Order: sequence, then structure tokens, then C-alpha cells
Amino acid sequence: MKIFVKNGCPFNSIMGSAKTQASAKTQEQLAIAPFIGMNILYNTTGEEKDFQLWNFTDDGKIYGWTFLEATQLVFAFCSRGPPFDPFNKTCPFNETFDASSYDSYNSIGYNKDSMYRPHWLMNEYGYEYPTASNIVFSNGDADLWLDGGWRNINTNIGSIYSLIVKDGTHGYDIREANPLDTQSVKDVRNQEKQHIRNWIHQAKFATNLSEETK
Repeated sequence: MKIFVKNGCPFNSIMGSAKTQASAKTQEQLAIAPFIGMNILYNTTGEEKDFQLWNFTDDGKIYGWTFLEATQLVFAFCSRGPPFDPFNKTCPFNETFDASSYDSYNSIGYNKDSMYRPHWLMNEYGYEYPTASNIVFSNGDADLWLDGGWRNINTNIGSIYSLIVKDGTHGYDIREANPLDTQSVKDVRNQEKQHIRNWIHQAKFATNLSEETK
């Protein structure tokens, strides 16, 4: 079965993947459905014959992120287990259990007692950023990384904005426009553009005012 999208990732990968699950009627079709979902995300040209799970061309892309998660970029993720998802139940999140899942790095000198630092980001940079300005953080409410973001609701503090795309996955708002895009992602894109226009206008105005007062 060939499943691919000619012009990059589909407009709504959640809907694309969900359709394969919803339309499956046999055990065989249910088993194949996740593979079709992976093709939607990782085989957009339809040219890949198989997926290399461990033989990466760019090792740093995968192992680099995982090593960060094992040291100082710790995300409090866990799985609820069946029947909610196909993974073993690991909720509630437990730091001791999470650290033990990186034992495969022991061969390169990893020591979880000294290198696993789940609070490093907060200790190093703090929780508040009073001097930050002109930033838009956007996430889909179905984005795996949402809980690691600045805020998980639509809000702002000064010129720092958090925008949430309803039924959106990771990076949905920065993909190319599609006629079948949801209204939510269209609204978020318009807000992002409007904020950037305002910041550019304010910067130009401040520059011109400065020139006039010289």
C-alpha cells in the first residue's frame, strides 16, 4: 500500500493518521495502520522502502536529543498504558524510573547519579524572564511537547504570547498553507503575522523618532 503526500506533510497529520485507524476493519488492517501513519509523517515523497530504526544517517539528530533528555533537558512525560495507549504504564512521572531508562548510555561514560539533572533548566535560567519581549510561542493542543512549553493556554505577558492550535500537532502552524487547514491554525497564523507586523512597525517608528531628535 502506497501512502504519501507529494508536497510535504499533510495539512493535518492527526486526521490523516486517524483515518487509517478508523477505516481498519480487520486485525491485519489495524496492525498496518501505524505503519501508514508513519509514512504520512516520515515518507512524504513515497520514495522510502522501509524505516531504519537504529541505523541513522545523521546519528546526532536522534541520539543528541535523547542524550539531552538524559541529562539536562528532562521532560516529565509518561504513558497511561492500555487501553489508552499501547505503551507500558509509566504514569505518574517518576524521576528515578526515567533516569534508569537511559542506562544504554553507560558505555560512553553516562552516570545518572551525576548527569541526570531534571531541574537544571529552572536552576540555571529561572522561571520568569522580565526582560524578554517580542516572542510568540505556539503549540498544538495535541503536540507532544506542549507540556514543556512556556504556557499551555492562550495568554500573553506584555509582548510575549502563547498561542494554542486546537487539534494541532507539532509545528502545524509553520507548515505551508492548505485549503483544508483548520480554522484554528488559520487564526493562529494571522495572529502571529499581526504581532510581527506590529513589532516591525514599532521598531521603525522608534528608529525614525530617534533620527528626528538628533
